[in-house]
Order: sequence, then structure tokens, then C-alpha cells
Amino acid sequence: MMRSLRPLAVLLPLLLLAPDRAFAQSEGDKGTARELGMSGEVKLASRDYKGAENDFRRANALYHAPTLILGLARAQANQGKVVEAWENYHSIILENLTSPPAFANALTDAQKEIVLVEARRARVTITVKGADSPSVTVDDTPLKAETLGVARFINPGAHVFKATAQGRRPASQTLTIAEGSNPSVSLVLEGGTDALVAATLGPAQAPS
Repeated sequence: MMRSLRPLAVLLPLLLLAPDRAFAQSEGDKGTARELGMSGEVKLASRDYKGAENDFRRANALYHAPTLILGLARAQANQGKVVEAWENYHSIILENLTSPPAFANALTDAQKEIVLVEARRARVTITVKGADSPSVTVDDTPLKAETLGVARFINPGAHVFKATAQGRRPASQTLTIAEGSNPSVSLVLEGGTDALVAATLGPAQAPS
């Protein structure tokens, strides 16, 4: 579990001091972003990481600031969402904002904390045999075909990999992935009489 290196309570009151760094918002949006950011800080301190993630995400949608992205990354890292956390830390580093001081502090913290999630990210290589154009999902989220056969970042924990294709029996595999590991998942789509008949006749005419 990740601990904050610098309390966000020190940074958040200053997050609205650089209006030229943000998109155009109403004063009401700025105030709402400030309140959501402070709420996220309270939830982060009380280990309500899911609630904190939601608050920081909403706050940043209203007023983009590195301080809010920092809180979002910390909330995600503490939930094991290290892939998302790394991307958010990295976005702070790429922006490289050093004014006002609150933004500079957020940049410094992001540079330190990204190292902690870097080693926790896992990579998985997914291959599918038995079909040229399979549909593949990870935890019911569709994958693009271009990612097959290539090591892709994934959060540690339990995941369900599924593949389907016309005229083939679905294949699935459940795998618990360790932090920093590089597993491979091979899904084999096999044909069968029922599957081929269903594909030929169509769903409405398939045998029961």
C-alpha cells in the first residue's frame, strides 16, 4: 500500500492560483473543483481510495491542475491500479509545471512516486490460436487486435481472459498476476459440430 510523500492539504488550497494554466471555467466550477479536491484529500487520508479517486477525477474535469492529478494517481496506486497511476504521474512530469510553488511540489512528488508504481506494473502477452480475427476481452473489456502477441501493461491481481470467433467454441482463462511479473496467456479456439452449425444457420435457427 502506497503512502503519500507530501500531504495534499498543503497543495490543494493553492491549486487555483494559476488561472492561465487551466482551461476556461466559471468561478462556480473553480470553487466546486476546490471543494472536490479537499474532499478527495480527506478520503485519501481515511483510506477511502475509491471515493478519493472519484473526487479527484471530477475535480480535474472541472479545473485541470497537477495537484489534482497527483491526488488521483495516489488514490489509484493505493487501489492497485498501478497502470493508471503511472500514466497520471507521467502526465504531471510531461507537463513540467513549476509555477506556482504548489505545482512545482506536485511535480517533485510525481517524480518520486512514479518509481514506486513502476516496479509494480505487470506485463501480459496474450495470444489466440484457432482463428484469424478473434474477439478478445480482459475482464469483459475488449482488446484491440493490435495488442495480441505483444506484452502489454496490466494491473496485478485476478483477471479473466476470453476469446471468441465465428464457428469456434469460446475460450477463457483466469489468471492471478503478481506485481512486476510477465506472464503469457494462450487462448485456443477449437471448432465443434454445434458451433459450426450455429454459425451456418444463425442464432434464430440454431439447434437448442
